[in-house]
Amino acid sequence: VAPRAIAVGGLTLGADPLATAVWVLVLVACLALSFVFTRGYLEELQKNLAQRGRIIGESVAHESELALLSGDMASLARIAARAYARGLRYCRILDDRGAVMGAAGSREHGVPPENGIGRQIWGAVLGVSPAVWEFRTPVTIAELQPRDEELTFFDHAAPPPEDGPQRQIGTVLVGLDLQQLQESYRGVLVTSLLLTAIVVFFAMIASSVLARFLVRPLGVLVRATDLIAQGALETRVETDRTDEIGWLAASFNAMAESVAETRAGLEQHTHTLQEKVEARTQRLQAINAELEQANRLKSEFLATVSHELRTPLNVIMGYASMMSDGEAGPVTDEQRDLLSAVHRYS
Repeated sequence: VAPRAIAVGGLTLGADPLATAVWVLVLVACLALSFVFTRGYLEELQKNLAQRGRIIGESVAHESELALLSGDMASLARIAARAYARGLRYCRILDDRGAVMGAAGSREHGVPPENGIGRQIWGAVLGVSPAVWEFRTPVTIAELQPRDEELTFFDHAAPPPEDGPQRQIGTVLVGLDLQQLQESYRGVLVTSLLLTAIVVFFAMIASSVLARFLVRPLGVLVRATDLIAQGALETRVETDRTDEIGWLAASFNAMAESVAETRAGLEQHTHTLQEKVEARTQRLQAINAELEQANRLKSEFLATVSHELRTPLNVIMGYASMMSDGEAGPVTDEQRDLLSAVHRYS
C-alpha cells in the first residue's frame, strides 16, 4: 500500500483559534494600557493647568493691590490685559463690593477645577460641560496699626508682617480655556489608538506565524495519529523542517513505519499458522477417511467370514442333533457327551 502523505503547510491569517486568542488578548491589553496612559497624561496636564491658573491669579492679585487701594482703574485694566495676553479666556479684577475695576476678554460661565479626572474634564472634552476653569483669587493686604513714631518715621519703618491680620480689598477672576486639554486628549487618544492598531496588527502576524510554525504542524500530527488509530498505517507526515517539529515528524514516520512492519509480520505469521492448520486438518481428514475405509472393510470381512462359517456349522449342528437323538443309530454315553459339547460351543 502506498504511503498516505500529509504535508505541513501554511495557515490563513487569524484562522487558528490560538492565533485569534493571542491577538485578542493583545488587543485587550493594549486598550487597557492606553486607557491608563491617557488617564495619567490627562491628570498630569490638568494639574499643570490648575497650577498655571492659580499662579496667574496670585500674580494678578499681587500686582493689583496698590491699584485697588488707590482706585486706579487704568492700571487695573492694563494688569488685566497683560494677564489676558498670557493665554487666558478672560481676566476680571473686582473691588471689595464686587464692582468690575479692570477687565480683559469676554467672560463665560466657568467652573472651579476639580481634583482628578472627573465629569468636569470628560464633559469639557465631549462638549457637554463648560470648557472654562475659573480661578478666584482674593486680593488682600495686611491690616497695620502703626504707632506714633512709625507715623513720624514711615520711610524707615519695617514692612508689615505677612502673617498678621489680612483684609480683602478685591477679587481676581481668571478664566482658563480647556481647549488645550481637549486638543491634548484628542491627540493622545488618536496616538493611543494608532499604536494599539499597530501592535495588534503585529500581534496578528506574530500569532499567525506561531500557529504556522507550531500549532499547525501539531494539528497535522494529531490528524495523522487519528488515521493510524483507524488502521491507515500507510499514513506519513511530509515536512522539510529541521527544527524540533521536523524531528518530531521524522520520529512519527519512523514509529508509523515500525508499526506497519510489525503488523505486516504478524499478518504473515498468522497466514503461515493458518496454512499449517489447514495442512494438518487435511492430513487428519485423510487419516480419518482411511480409518473409516479400514473399518468398513473389516466389517465386510467379518460379515463374509461369519456367513461362510455359519452355513457349514448349521449343517454340522443339525447332524449332531440328529445323531444325539439316535436317528443315525445307537449312541454311547461318550458319544453323547461329545455331541453335547458340539451343541454347547456352536
